[in-house]
Amino acid sequence: MSLVFGERLGGVLLYKIPPGKQIYPHTDMGWHVDYYEKFNVCLKTNPETAFYYHGEEMKVKEGDVHFFRNDIPHWVKNEGLTDHIVLTVCIKTER
Repeated sequence: MSLVFGERLGGVLLYKIPPGKQIYPHTDMGWHVDYYEKFNVCLKTNPETAFYYHGEEMKVKEGDVHFFRNDIPHWVKNEGLTDHIVLTVCIKTER
């Protein structure tokens, strides 16, 4: 939290996408989206999994951490042979 000047820890979501599955395109809405910044921590993945924002593909490696906005269209496709596991951490920052 100190690296992103966090003031408050919000929800923490652990999700797994099995091989051949996906999180379909969606946009999150509500107070939580407006209040917290979202950070994804990649725990397990494979080269055939991608995160998409507005159709732009982003590949991550295990251990990668990235900020993302969930108030814009996003989705994930796992076309690999192993699970894709991510920890999403919500942090209220000073910004």
